[in-house]
Amino acid sequence: MFDMYQQWLHDLQSRPRDSIVEKFIGVSAIDDKRPYFDASPLSYVSAKNNSTSFLVVWGTRDDIVDYANQSEAFMLALKQAGYFVRPVPVEGAPHFWVWDPVDDTNPNGFLAPKLLRFLAQRL
Repeated sequence: MFDMYQQWLHDLQSRPRDSIVEKFIGVSAIDDKRPYFDASPLSYVSAKNNSTSFLVVWGTRDDIVDYANQSEAFMLALKQAGYFVRPVPVEGAPHFWVWDPVDDTNPNGFLAPKLLRFLAQRL
């Protein structure tokens, strides 16, 4: 999650009685939005310090995080600030998939070569 406030809003609709981000932050955004800003990577995107490269990966079937409001919005902000950004949408991947074995039958088989290529090129 790159924008904790947006995730809080998403939680209100998708899981109204189980806000994962509110539990993480420890306070409702209704009471105090500042911790949401402070905890959001999006808040720290700046053209002044744009030498870091980003590989942004998301599953297209994520039922917990809305990738349009999170991954795509974060990538846009990074690009606008002049960062190098490589997107990797993983078709059909749900939220919890990164610890599955690396083989051709799951999303990690798709991601692994892209991750290795990104690291080889950008480190």
